[in-house]
Amino acid sequence: MTTDVLETSTGIFKKVASTSSTATADRTPKHIVLEEGLTVYLGGAGMTGGYIDDQIKSLRMVGISGAVVGRNTEGQYADAVAGVNKHRYRLKKINGMSDTGPYSVEADWSLKSLGVSRSFPTGGQFNLIGYSFGSLVAAQSALYYADKGQAIDYLVLIGSPISEEMLGEVRQQSLIEHVVILDLKEHGDPIHAGMSFFDLAEHAPLLGSQMTESSERKEGVGHFYYGIDGPSGEQRRLELAKFLYAQGLR
Repeated sequence: MTTDVLETSTGIFKKVASTSSTATADRTPKHIVLEEGLTVYLGGAGMTGGYIDDQIKSLRMVGISGAVVGRNTEGQYADAVAGVNKHRYRLKKINGMSDTGPYSVEADWSLKSLGVSRSFPTGGQFNLIGYSFGSLVAAQSALYYADKGQAIDYLVLIGSPISEEMLGEVRQQSLIEHVVILDLKEHGDPIHAGMSFFDLAEHAPLLGSQMTESSERKEGVGHFYYGIDGPSGEQRRLELAKFLYAQGLR
């Protein structure tokens, strides 16, 4: 600050001049923590095999960092039967008979029932991915949570035998924001979303032969395109993960 004195006939005046500065932006790097989302991946009947953990690895590699394995299975054969007869359709209640008489309870498709101990993310995405039989479990879980007011960012159904009725329900449910259908027809898979029971039953022998051929060749054929261990399967699962990332999953 500087001061000048000015004398006039009317008096003495002091001239005050000052400089001031405006605050500049703090350009120090800040650490911003983005909450990890939760993406549950459910494999085919039996929900076993190295391809499942490898798919999780690929999802995380491309940036879907909250990917975890989900499991809800009674064994490969039982799952296959359930996939044809029961899980293709919306299952809200389980009815049965006990020593005290008939009962009806709500079907449990919660994260806990899928073997997932993590809670819902408050900032990141909540996604469900299902392959083959796992797609039916994923769809059931998505509808279960939507009924309770929980939003699902992405529901991904891969090689899914989901019925036309349940497919329509997941597409119409406003809390399931994105439904991604990935049929494997171009790879020779006879399974497709919205197929009828009779169509599924008709192609059961072909599925059996594709499973046998995939095991013998150690390379996924048809419906099992993403479900076989080995280098070719790893590359395919990585390409799938990149595709899902491009769709918007995080």
